[in-house]
Formats: sequence, structure tokens, C-alpha cells
Amino acid sequence: MMRIAAVILTCLIFVAVAVAGSGKITLEWDPVTPVPEGYRLFQRLVDNQYDYQRPVYQGRGLEYTPQGLTPGKKYCWVVRAYDHGCESDDSNEVCFRPPAAGEVSEIKLQREDRKMYLVTNPMPGDQADYYEVEIDGQVTRADAEKANDQVRLHYELPQSLAGGKHTVRIRAVNGWGEGPWSAPFGFTKQLPGQVSGVGLSAD
Repeated sequence: MMRIAAVILTCLIFVAVAVAGSGKITLEWDPVTPVPEGYRLFQRLVDNQYDYQRPVYQGRGLEYTPQGLTPGKKYCWVVRAYDHGCESDDSNEVCFRPPAAGEVSEIKLQREDRKMYLVTNPMPGDQADYYEVEIDGQVTRADAEKANDQVRLHYELPQSLAGGKHTVRIRAVNGWGEGPWSAPFGFTKQLPGQVSGVGLSAD
């Protein structure tokens, strides 16, 4: 009976990874027939080996949501079925690299339709969900503007912002975390010149 179970458990399991929003993925695998005692899921960083003594998941379920993945690092997973002391070979391997939010390396001040905007460099669309803008130490959230699978910030300066010199820092944010702050960028908000005098004339 043990030998038959071992032969059955050499069947390959197909594992797929489904990418979801808000910094989460779900690993899903096909069931083995006949139904085994359970499954073990193993995880590794791409440059490391699997530790088959330490599964990240063990149970009868057919899916798992990894936690605590570091943006920019590539992870891989395999699944094994087990039953009465026997364990299958590895399933197919799936790998995934959580996208880092990306670094804002360029900030420009741009005038459009009598309004002033802060504009950042474009980056791949999977690297930024929104931005955080820090002006003179005050942080606000600003939506990302997407075009042609790239995103950038197109941020209108608040009307309430006083005239004069200001310093801004910007960083990209996605479901996996925040990117680094940009280098400080200095700009001047200029107000209209003061009217020096008012005259009165009559025809």
C-alpha cells in the first residue's frame, strides 16, 4: 500500500500564480487524485535552494497567499503532495518579483492654462499606484497619471500655497510599499505684481 501511494504521488501538480491588487498574490495548484493527506508549499529566493524541512504552508487547501514579500526580490515556489509518510516530487516551479515602487529621479515645474504643475519622470505602470508629495515638510497624497503603460505625477500646486521659495520631495507608492524620496527640488511660486496705483478718469 505504501508503494502504491508513492507511485500515485509522483504525479505532477500544476501551480499558478494570480496577481492581485494591493500588494498581494495568490498561489493556486491542481488537486491530486486520489485525494492525498495534504500538500506542502516551499518558498525560496531565486538565488537560494529550497529547504524541504520547512514548508511555508502545509494543509489540504489548494491556494496560499504569501506574506511579507520584499519588493524587487524574486521568489519561487513548488508544491508537493504527501500521504501516509510518502511525498511526491516537486510540482512545476512558479516565480514572481514584487515590483518596487520606483524612484522619482526628475521633477519639473510646468505652466499650463495659467496654472503651475509639478511633473515627474515617467516610470512603468506597475511601479506606482500613487505618489506622496512633501512640500515644506507637509505630505499629501496625489494620484498617478497613466498613459501608454507609464505613470507620472502631474500635480497642480495648491492655490493656498504662499508665494516665495519652497522645497518639495516626491516618492512613488504601490501596494508593495514606498519607493525612496527624490532629492529635494526647490522652486519659487510667483504671485502677480502689486498694482502701484489707481487713477480715476472721466470722459
